Amino acid sequence: MRGAPISEPSVTTPISPMFSVRHPPGTDQPQRVSVMEQHSEPPTNATVNAPRANIGAIGDHVTQINNYFTIADQSERPSTEEPTAPPSPAPNGPGFSGASSTSTSDCSLSATVPGMLRRHVARTELMERVRSRLVPGARVGLWGMGGAGKTTLAAMLARDAGVQEVFDRIVWVAVTRQEEPAHIQERALRLLDYVGRDGKPVHPTSIQDGQDRLTQALSNQLTLLVLDDVWDVGVLQALDVPGTQFALLLTTRNKGIAASIDDGNEDDDPPEVAQLEMDQALTLLGDWTKTPVDQLPPEADSLCIMAGCLALGVALVGGMVNDRKGQTQKWQKVLSLLEVGRGGAIESEQRADHYQYSSVEVAISVSIDDLDPAARDRYRELAVFAGRGGFPDSAVNALWAPAGLNAGDANTLLTKFINRSLVQTTPDERYTLHDLEFDVATKQLSAGEEGIKAAHQRLLEGYKSRTHQPLADCPDDAYLPRNLAFHLAAAQSLELNKLLVSFAWMERRLAEAGISDLLIDYSHYTQGWPSPTTVETVHGALQLSAAALADDPDLLAGQLIGRLLDDSRPKISALLSSIRRSSDRPWLCPRTPESLTGPGGPLTRTLLGHVGRVTTVAVTTNGRYIVTGSDDRTVKVWVSTTGHLERTIPAHNKPVTAVAVTVDGLRIVSGSADRTVKVWILDGGREQRDAIPAGHVYAVAVADDDRIVVGGGDKDLQVWTWTPQSKWLDSRLRCGHSSYVKAVAAAAEGRYLVSGSDDGSLCVWDLNSDNPINLPRLSGAVEAVAISADGRYVVAGGSDGTVRAWNLYSAAPEVILSTRTARIHAVAITSDGKHVLTAGQDQIVRVWDPATNEVVRELPGHTSDIEALAITRDDRYLISGSHDRTVRVWDLTVEGIEPFGHDAPGEIRAMAFSADGRCLVWAGDDQPISVRDLPDGAVRHPLNHVVGHGDAGSIKAAALSPDGQRLICAGYAWPFSVWDLSTGQCLHIPDDAGRGINAIAVCADNRYVVTGGSDKIARLWTVRHNGTLDLKLKMPDQNHNSKGAEVYAVAITPDARWVVTGGHDKIVRVWDAETGEQKQQLPSRSGRGHRGRITALAVTSDSQYIVSAGHDKDILVWRIGHDCPVRVLEGDAEQTHTLAITADDKHLISGGSDNAVRLWDLARGQELAHWVTDAVPVTACVAHPTDRWSLAYGDGSGRVAILSLRGPSQK
Repeated sequence: MRGAPISEPSVTTPISPMFSVRHPPGTDQPQRVSVMEQHSEPPTNATVNAPRANIGAIGDHVTQINNYFTIADQSERPSTEEPTAPPSPAPNGPGFSGASSTSTSDCSLSATVPGMLRRHVARTELMERVRSRLVPGARVGLWGMGGAGKTTLAAMLARDAGVQEVFDRIVWVAVTRQEEPAHIQERALRLLDYVGRDGKPVHPTSIQDGQDRLTQALSNQLTLLVLDDVWDVGVLQALDVPGTQFALLLTTRNKGIAASIDDGNEDDDPPEVAQLEMDQALTLLGDWTKTPVDQLPPEADSLCIMAGCLALGVALVGGMVNDRKGQTQKWQKVLSLLEVGRGGAIESEQRADHYQYSSVEVAISVSIDDLDPAARDRYRELAVFAGRGGFPDSAVNALWAPAGLNAGDANTLLTKFINRSLVQTTPDERYTLHDLEFDVATKQLSAGEEGIKAAHQRLLEGYKSRTHQPLADCPDDAYLPRNLAFHLAAAQSLELNKLLVSFAWMERRLAEAGISDLLIDYSHYTQGWPSPTTVETVHGALQLSAAALADDPDLLAGQLIGRLLDDSRPKISALLSSIRRSSDRPWLCPRTPESLTGPGGPLTRTLLGHVGRVTTVAVTTNGRYIVTGSDDRTVKVWVSTTGHLERTIPAHNKPVTAVAVTVDGLRIVSGSADRTVKVWILDGGREQRDAIPAGHVYAVAVADDDRIVVGGGDKDLQVWTWTPQSKWLDSRLRCGHSSYVKAVAAAAEGRYLVSGSDDGSLCVWDLNSDNPINLPRLSGAVEAVAISADGRYVVAGGSDGTVRAWNLYSAAPEVILSTRTARIHAVAITSDGKHVLTAGQDQIVRVWDPATNEVVRELPGHTSDIEALAITRDDRYLISGSHDRTVRVWDLTVEGIEPFGHDAPGEIRAMAFSADGRCLVWAGDDQPISVRDLPDGAVRHPLNHVVGHGDAGSIKAAALSPDGQRLICAGYAWPFSVWDLSTGQCLHIPDDAGRGINAIAVCADNRYVVTGGSDKIARLWTVRHNGTLDLKLKMPDQNHNSKGAEVYAVAITPDARWVVTGGHDKIVRVWDAETGEQKQQLPSRSGRGHRGRITALAVTSDSQYIVSAGHDKDILVWRIGHDCPVRVLEGDAEQTHTLAITADDKHLISGGSDNAVRLWDLARGQELAHWVTDAVPVTACVAHPTDRWSLAYGDGSGRVAILSLRGPSQK
């Protein structure tokens, strides 16, 4: 029947007998005669080649039966697992044979490859067609209607001797319809035996991370990767990674998905697993009923047709017949049941794969109804497992235990279901239902008196009764932990609330499955609870912590406390108390509120992944994806709702300067300093067309008809169109710019454009006209432009810090929104024109009301210039990209506390505890000197102004006296000076301080100060009793006239005997503090030393050891007088900015560009614990003088926090 579509009539009529019975001459046995034989019309294309000569082809009269079953247009269809045959004892589980083809190859098969079905149909021609194409590097897609036998055919190929001769291993990944692509990647990696550096299975932190790991895992052996039942192109993209060492075979109902990867002849459709031919269907039915084909009764043909000639339907019919062993008229009874079921069936709905499944659904429904009442109820309850993948014996036992079934009873009943093809087994000894069976069971269960909610409740009750433990503590049966939140939500159980605020549960889920799975647990939480709830708060904290937890799940305790410490609600307080009590590993616990950004504020997530400055951002029209470009030459695509990195596109040979997304959201346009503009398919990241030779590119935009507009190094606006001849055609808009075009924007509907130039000029274009509107010039270069969706409002920001806005439909004058001195790099405007957003050199996003010319809110958080802004079409979310390499997503509807208060301070430069440890003092860029009183945490500002603020510039180097009473600091444009923190007065501005001081250190007894700077000289100063400084001596480098000897770090030993310096030449130098002579150079000429400049130094309290770090990942420990390091601490920071040693000399604190504070055991050279900031570098740290387990740090955003070590190491 292949290729013979079956249509459904508009009027339902009873099915009349389709076969007559006649006795061949000389016999008493009836012979099956098809009505088709009695009709004179020629056969259709469904020729039957069965050995029974009396079975011809399906003619027009059979259409009377066929018309009951509709198969819609077979153009787009997504898959599921195929039915298995009844079980026979076999090592691979019920229904499978453990034997494969007679292969002598060394090919290994994953345990998930299905065994050979004992009852299946050979499709020799199709097998050979696919087998011939399965070679390394091939991509083959099998498609066909659900229940047609795709999985069976793929399993036969996987166990085929010829296929196994080609590959070293064959790995089978069964795809679950509702499973996240990242989870499927994780399972694939496990099957490929891919582990992390610690030897443990990995949890991909993003789609891109999973793709990178899959590429590695598939590169070392010739591998056939089979993806069974692919529903979504996102799954395919997640697993179809580049490589010629492996072949990919997928099964799907969706012809489009199969065609998207199939690498056959472009004129050929991908291989289709079609309906069975009639002889094949009868053969399969005979196998199921253990009846030779030539002995099948007359009803067999009708049964196959009523089953749609689909493998699943035929198996179900055969199962019903086979279950009636010893009964007379069993064939007629089953046919009668199907006729009755068909007559009472409701219209089959058309699904997303464009099929209707009335024939198979009738067979499923009749098979279920044919069970005894108790078995029928138990089968319907299996609907609770829909969408959860395979389920084990333990889950079924728990589900059926409340009904009184023990494990033996459950096994017997499952065997019955398998024998009727109502349940299938998987190679890993689990059970599943075909998705059509799940659909029917779910409908029937939902229509019952108790419904599906009660079934989920019984499952949970069964687990509780079996283990006598809280559900969250149930042993891992490889099912319940991953699915517990789902079942609690479906059961509408209040235990879900308790589960999702249980720290023990969060730890368990993170360890077993990773942050992605844990966040999915919260997605099952319904919104029917009082708001705001603790569950929503915890969920928000986990979302903000996702990047850190993906990298290291052990950070959970610190991340949660750091984000929730200032939440005084009882349930949150109880959670934090349980965290402090429960952790069994060393971790750094925050002691001060606001150590990290808390949930409920405008910042929803920070996207980490670029290794260069983020220069450009865009968002798709539907808001689903964020697209970013960077100096690292890549374009990245992120899922906006989760922050997952979908993919990284190695787009250009030089920095990416601009990105845009087409109006339909399907393509990305990127421009680069490599003088090209490229077009990429968003789904998959493949380049679509030839690169545009646009010259130097500053900005790109896309018009509604996909014309690409480029602003670049010439004076014209380039408009590129893809022609029918597959070439780019450039038409120019000469709009009067006299210098290069730095900014371009298009309205959402694509008709209107605005461009801005380095000469300050602005032009607005209607692409349907040749006449631009010239707007008033800015006094400086135009750095950014934006235009509202309808083209009514235009905003421009300039290098002079001015932001101007126009209503093009009004005669009102322009609005000047800003006259700040900070350069504006980015602007955006809401769709209604009521708010303008600006950002730039001062690292703050500002939201303006142009009607009042006022800032209505500020969003600080970035630690370097903000280069790009984009806003979603619904005006809810703002995306900002910065030179700090981060992308931040802000919810503009949230009126929460901003991350760091109204003023955004600069980075912390110096910190000190008072001698008794009761006060912490710090100083930094563009903020007042601050003192935090401990333990109450109150903050006060002893100086009524900001040291170094304003025209004088920011603090470049600073140190605090050990007692915290004096600040010694120097700025970029103001002198080296000493300040009394108790009076707020400047005590001294020493002479001969040198230029460009980079580092300052104070001796432990407050007798000496050391400075070092860009003049390549270190200076030792004596501290007088009144706080003033006298220059004692200078310590020039012996080759200080050579390039690269600038001093970046200084220290002085507590005994004031040695001065230590480090700098650009990668050398640690030890100087005699009395004579100024260099006593030692570390390393010696042949010893190991640093590979980059040295930026941080510390010395032990016994004056015996030096610790150095800089622009390499190594932290080196030196013993004074020895030439080589005595210990090497291998860190993760490309740049270490700060070091401190605890008072007992046992521990080292380090901080740097990896956004982490790390606590080290100096004796063993091992890290004890670390703390991760909100994607901000750590710039200062200090050890507590009396509590050896406490420390403080400051970061690049101006945030200061106090941490204490907890866990076993503390004891």
